[in-house]
Amino acid sequence: MKSGRLFLILGLVTILFAGSPLPVQAATPPPPQLGGPPVADWPLPAPELGLSAQSTPAWGQDIVLPQLKAVLVVGPIDGEQGVWTRDEIANMEIAAERLSAYGVTVYRFYTPDNDWEQIKAAANGAQFFLYRGHGIAWTGGPHPTVGGIALSGPIPNSMILYSSDDLRQDLRLAPNAIVMIYACYSAGSGGTELDLESSEAQRRVAEYSAPFIDLGAAGYFANWRPEAFPSFIDSLFQGKTLAETYAAFGDYNPATLERYDYPNHFGLAMWLGNYTDGNGTRYHYAFAGKLNVTLPDLYALKVSSVKNPVFLPAIFH
Repeated sequence: MKSGRLFLILGLVTILFAGSPLPVQAATPPPPQLGGPPVADWPLPAPELGLSAQSTPAWGQDIVLPQLKAVLVVGPIDGEQGVWTRDEIANMEIAAERLSAYGVTVYRFYTPDNDWEQIKAAANGAQFFLYRGHGIAWTGGPHPTVGGIALSGPIPNSMILYSSDDLRQDLRLAPNAIVMIYACYSAGSGGTELDLESSEAQRRVAEYSAPFIDLGAAGYFANWRPEAFPSFIDSLFQGKTLAETYAAFGDYNPATLERYDYPNHFGLAMWLGNYTDGNGTRYHYAFAGKLNVTLPDLYALKVSSVKNPVFLPAIFH
């Protein structure tokens, strides 16, 4: 998908919360399909998300991290003041509080505060990039081109879509950044889409994660659960590897997990999680990146007998 930002006025296009195709008029190219974050309608006990201003990372005093920063983005879902949008802002705020409790500097861009220039500036050198909002299919049919984020536009109830090429060109995240996405297509399925073939789920996850992986991200986590981001954050700061962080969340099912090598990036993995209920199978939980690394492996300063700490090289697995 070539770089191109599309400006939409809500109400003039059909916003899709369930991932079904937009109606197409004859001789009119279909607009991109906007998939809202899918409804999580299968049973899973919510983990404890108690907050503590005294949260302490698991590693000892001989390892310290530089000042980490995170950029958190929530785009409009059912309008800037819609119930769904406000719920996702509240869910993202839980992740913000978790990061802050671990000493991470947090930059919030919750709709309608979605100025792209400000987001780009804050994301420069950021170790965490979190997005909740619409996923985008830029073409129709069963094998759409997917990727990008949807942000508030310059007038009320408008939206600007940013493609994968926009992200690849404009974002300057820190090396080995951690990315968390809550959107249709980002983990494979779109909305209530059922019985997606594994090959198509693999293609979509690779395509959605590609701009971040190409920019050097260490980990891409995509999940539909509102409580997933806080769980990932806690696991990372408890010293778990990225693989262990993925496995620690309740949606992990080793019996159905699909493990692949990430295409065109040597040494990176791509994991796809799915679940099946009475309605069919959905791909809802994905990971791409380095498996056996922790936050200290990625970012640590080593404190030893020398007076000045030095950066350790990132460990590649």
